[in-house]
Amino acid sequence: MNKLKAAQCVPLFLFSSSSYFIYGQNRSGQPVCSSVLERTKKVEMLEQKLNALTEEDPSAQSLHSVQFGHYLVLSRAIEREKGYVRWLQKTLEIIDSFIV
Repeated sequence: MNKLKAAQCVPLFLFSSSSYFIYGQNRSGQPVCSSVLERTKKVEMLEQKLNALTEEDPSAQSLHSVQFGHYLVLSRAIEREKGYVRWLQKTLEIIDSFIV
């Protein structure tokens, strides 16, 4: 994308992200960078819980396991948080590229 097209996209991008990056810094009033760290820590915590679950019940990934529902919820939560961290990081990179 050339600079002209990128510049044309900025207003739409800023509009759609403004509630998070401009108003919010996040709802607790902390900067976005600390939100990335918090989300990363949350991913680690969820992964520890998933590891504990699979150590307790190695068949937790099996459809017939009593723990299968817990496995699904934890694995989805991990993917959701990882996706959110990736999105935050990419968005911060985009913002930084326009600020410089």
